[in-house]
Amino acid sequence: MKRLNIFVDETGKFEFGNGSSELYCVSFTFHEQDDDIMPELNKLNDKLNEIGYTNMIHMADLIVKR
Repeated sequence: MKRLNIFVDETGKFEFGNGSSELYCVSFTFHEQDDDIMPELNKLNDKLNEIGYTNMIHMADLIVKR
């Protein structure tokens, strides 16, 4: 039987008043558990190392190109 891995992450402060985020994002990653995603993760980590990025990846930072 195949198994599906699902990763969900959100960014932003979801409210309808002062202090809420201008942008709110939900991201989903789906992949079959039998499929190895390490090559893709290694490419991502290598690229982040190349540009000297050592922080966590947050969608809001990507949107505003920080």
